[in-house]
Amino acid sequence: MNVNSARTTVSVRDGKADGVRAYGNYWRNNSSSRYQLITRAHGETASATLSGSTRVSSFQTCVDRPVRPDGCGTRQYI
Repeated sequence: MNVNSARTTVSVRDGKADGVRAYGNYWRNNSSSRYQLITRAHGETASATLSGSTRVSSFQTCVDRPVRPDGCGTRQYI
């Protein structure tokens, strides 16, 4: 998962051709809600751009495993 230096753009890319989708969870500085970016296929990038004073405050990268629990990395605070 990537966040730009201004913390206004967040993206996640599925870089493996393994049939497992990548997705990212992210949180904003002005909300306790979790937001998600979900890729659909190998090589795809999903992204979001925030506006106004809204910034990314933390993020987490995950893989969507259909039969097993999803694997997620540690939530990163920025």
